[in-house]
Amino acid sequence: MPRILACCLATAALALVPSTAGPAGKPLGAGKVVADVSQAPSTQRSPAESPLPPKKAIAEVSEAEEDEVRRKVAASAEAAAPAVEAPFKDAAEKKWRAPAATFGFQQDAAPVLDRRKFSTLKRPLRSYEPGSIHQAHVSREYAGGTRKYAQSMDLIGNTPLVDITSVCKPKHPDTVVLGKVEFFNPGYSMKDRIMANIFNKAEEEGKLRPGMTVVAASSGNTGCSVAMMCAIRGYKAVVITNDKCSEEKKAAIRAYGADLLISPPGACYMQMETDLADENPDWFSVDQYNNLDNPNGHYRSTGPEIYEQTDGEVTHFVAAGSTGGTISGIGTYLKEKKGDDVTIVLADPTGSVFKNYFKTGTLCAPKPFLVEGVGKNNIPGAMDFAVVDALVEVGDKDALKMCAKIARSTGLCVGGSSGLNVEACARLAEQSDEPLTIVTMLCDSGVKYLSKIFNEDWLAENDISID
Repeated sequence: MPRILACCLATAALALVPSTAGPAGKPLGAGKVVADVSQAPSTQRSPAESPLPPKKAIAEVSEAEEDEVRRKVAASAEAAAPAVEAPFKDAAEKKWRAPAATFGFQQDAAPVLDRRKFSTLKRPLRSYEPGSIHQAHVSREYAGGTRKYAQSMDLIGNTPLVDITSVCKPKHPDTVVLGKVEFFNPGYSMKDRIMANIFNKAEEEGKLRPGMTVVAASSGNTGCSVAMMCAIRGYKAVVITNDKCSEEKKAAIRAYGADLLISPPGACYMQMETDLADENPDWFSVDQYNNLDNPNGHYRSTGPEIYEQTDGEVTHFVAAGSTGGTISGIGTYLKEKKGDDVTIVLADPTGSVFKNYFKTGTLCAPKPFLVEGVGKNNIPGAMDFAVVDALVEVGDKDALKMCAKIARSTGLCVGGSSGLNVEACARLAEQSDEPLTIVTMLCDSGVKYLSKIFNEDWLAENDISID
């Protein structure tokens, strides 16, 4: 048996010796015009050193020589191994350290969390105004006043937190992945929270008055919430979106009575909101991408709910960003309660500019991606990178495959942004040696995407196969 092993090791070592042959066995430089070197002084080249002992019959190879072959092959392999950049967590010191390089099948999976945060983004957190997203007088009326039954506005917030650990295989048996079921809001998404807060604040401050028109740019869900809120409170709504928005979300916006505008190809729908507001002084511009009442809505509602529902045991909060309101508001609340004992993780679709900005503080060229309502080609004012500890990049295919997995293993039909969030959570759970309590947002219902991510023809057109 040792002799056979020696032959195998010898074969492996030969594979590491540089070859003078090019592709398909052709000599390097074949077919090229080269200078005449016949008159040039000859240069003696020593042959490449082989880790093999001098050629012997198999019977003559000693165990010592066999061990020496094994040592040299291992050394050659280690020299050829790529360095592993990503850090890992030292459980004893609670610090992230760079691991030693390994090779081939021995190499561990790259750590999920990218913590290489640009220095200028390591700044103090924003401060948000405490309070509630519900109007005080309305809450009192329902809680024991003149109203016996709930109304639609009372349904916003206080959504359940459900165990969805079954979608992954955590490395530690005590790790749990929890999803905040935001499609239990009346508008079927978490955007109802921020719109309740924005409308309440605008009315209190006199910026939004009876008879006015509300204009909002949205990838879809905020537009639905704006249209719903205007229907409840008696305002006219104008919503602007783009062609990426699903037909279901477009239909929902119109169902509430709003006027829906689709931005032309190449036009910025966010700029269209600004232009329309400038042209119509009696219109109220929601400006969700820069309005700090957006993250404040999550600071006042979702953050406290998550902390209370987990009894303060949440260790990681994972959420994608678009306006940045969700991760900024919730992350700030949890950081105020737990400090460094909670890690705030931004899940980002491949093609978004957030990853590069997180690492370098500069913008890069965005690339197209399929998942709606997450990622961006710019940095909105509502996004506070100071609260983000780490980032996980997720591609379209993995995000959308996770949507199918969630539906088929938990019975929850969720949209693409939820799939992206949960995929990031699953990667984190499957690599951590420590027990984690991971919380994420199930942002909206998959019913809003039946024509896309749950449609076999659409998936096939985008080269996505669901097993």
